[in-house]
Parts: sequence; C-alpha cells; structure tokens
Amino acid sequence: MMDLVPSHKGLWSVIRTKHHMSSSRVTTLEKQIQALKEENNRLLAFVHNINKVLGHFPELDTATTPFVPPGTHLFLKDTFLYQTKTHLLSIRDAHAVRNLSSIFSPSELNKFNLDPEKPTDIFCVTLKDNIFSPQKGGQPSDVGRIYLEKQPDVVWANVVKVMESKEGEIQVFVVPMPESVLAHFSHTTHLPVIAEVDKDARIMHSRLHSAGHLLDLAVQRAGMTQWTGNKGYHFPLGPYVEYNIHGQSFDDKDTFLQTVQDHIDDLLGEDGAVKVEYLTPKEVERRLGSIPEWFTGDHLRIVSYGDASCPCSGTHVQRFSQIGQRIKVKKGKKKKQCFRISYELVGDL
Repeated sequence: MMDLVPSHKGLWSVIRTKHHMSSSRVTTLEKQIQALKEENNRLLAFVHNINKVLGHFPELDTATTPFVPPGTHLFLKDTFLYQTKTHLLSIRDAHAVRNLSSIFSPSELNKFNLDPEKPTDIFCVTLKDNIFSPQKGGQPSDVGRIYLEKQPDVVWANVVKVMESKEGEIQVFVVPMPESVLAHFSHTTHLPVIAEVDKDARIMHSRLHSAGHLLDLAVQRAGMTQWTGNKGYHFPLGPYVEYNIHGQSFDDKDTFLQTVQDHIDDLLGEDGAVKVEYLTPKEVERRLGSIPEWFTGDHLRIVSYGDASCPCSGTHVQRFSQIGQRIKVKKGKKKKQCFRISYELVGDL
C-alpha cells in the first residue's frame, strides 16, 4: 500500500498561489491531509496484524505497531444495549499485548486451560464502536460473543475478558471458534461484525456495581460525610467498598452498620434515578470540591446517586429499584484509617 498523500516541498506554495487560498484554508487542508496519513498508517498496521494471524508475515515488533485509537464506547452510553453492529479494526496475539497473568486470574487461567508462558489461541481485538465494558474500578469485565455480519448465526469468537490500556484502548480478548480465524477472517479492513454482550453477566455486574454506589450514599446519610471511597470490589463473590475515614468514626460498629442498612432500605424504597453527566473541570470542582489529580481532559464522567457523586466509567442501573429487592450489609472491618463494608444482593429483580 503506497502513501496516500504526496509530500513535495513547495507544493502548498504553488497551490495557494494558483487557487488564491487563504492561510486558514491551507491550514485546514494540512490538518485533513495529516488525518489521512494517520489513517493510512493505521490501515497498514491493521493489514500487517491480519497477515500475522494468517501466517503470511513474521511477528510484528509491538513497540512499533501504531496504537489504534478507541472509537465510541457504547457501554458508557447505554447499560442495557446488548448487541450492536460494528467493525473489527485489528487483531493481535494476546501475548503481544499483555502478559496473560496480568489479564487472567489463576482460576480463569485454569478455566480456559491457558499457560502464561506458552503461545495460546487467545487474541486481542479492537472494535470501532465498542460495546464491551472493561474490567475497571472494581467491576468485572463483560463477556460475550462476536459474529461476522455475513454469518450472524455462527459465533466467530467468544469474548472472555476486556481490559483498558493506559492509553485508553479497549482491548477485547477473544477465543476464536475452531478454524474461524483461518476460515472466515478476510483481509478487508473495517471488517463488519456483530458484537453481543452476555446479558445476564452485564446486568449482574451493573447491579453489584450500583449497589456499591448506593452504599456510598447510605454511609453519607449515616453521618460519615468525611469518608471517601478508597477501593471497590464489585464481583459476585464477596463485594465490598473500602473507605478512607479521614479521622471520622462512630461509637459502636454494630449500631453504625444497622444505621447504614436502614438507610439503604429506605433508598431502595425511594427508587431514585441514577444521574450520569459529563462535566467540565470547573463543573467538576464545583460538584466534588476538587479536580482529581489524574484528570487532564475536557470533560469528566460523573455518576450521582442522590448527593453521592464521583467519577466513574462503569455500567450502572437507571433507577435504584433495578439493583434488586435488597442490599444486605454483611459486615464491617476497620484497619488503620480505612473501614471496609461488605455487602450482598438478596432476591431477584
């Protein structure tokens, strides 16, 4: 594939003189051409990655493989969107992206019969419009399936884990069905596919995650207004939220936990709405009192359960009642300046 755009010196001077272009128009065209060059580089990397999987080229040096920027994160827009048509942008060997031990837990390695030290049939794909939520903020990743658009009834690959890189790339780790890569994967860039999230897992993860946020609000209502969330673990087995108490404590632990439980019960009965906003730095400072040190963008996603607001990029229910019949406060544990509250969901929706 040849470069799409010529780079002759003096070309702009000739064009500008001949066509009487303004400086601003030339600047606009230069930006458009730069965008085309970047697209050209991305397509070259895409074809290289495909050919690597098909065995046509030797393994790429991942240090020089261009990063594929993320497209639209559909999981942030609609928790209850479970299927979408999109395009496969790239496919890489999972080992070329991350060490498998940093992707999968020991139980997951055993479940998928994976050896972190050996090549496997696990691949990492990127999607233009990504529906799969990554493991992040204590919330498990989505799982699901990918189909080729031309074969919507045949599973092309099973999605087993989703991660997010430091650069913001959503990395979807898949196990292709037998011979699907060789038999069905084409050299066509922007390969049309259908991405499908496992509905039951998405709903359960969202309920558990939302329960943790509602617990934040209940803790505030129980009088611990100085506490801040330090760590969340919203997996089905043993979910909890750990708080930095900032020197603010209670007289009796059992009485405090019962007060938190009473507030959670009341909140579920109120059936409030979950609010998701994208705020500017000034708006974030007004809402939270300060701007997170790690935030450098133009807008930050803020999720609010009543008066409890915080930055969050996970999936959420729309109303408190969608969490479930009851959130049971199981136990509390204090360690130095932190207090951990464990909880569980009781009953179905």
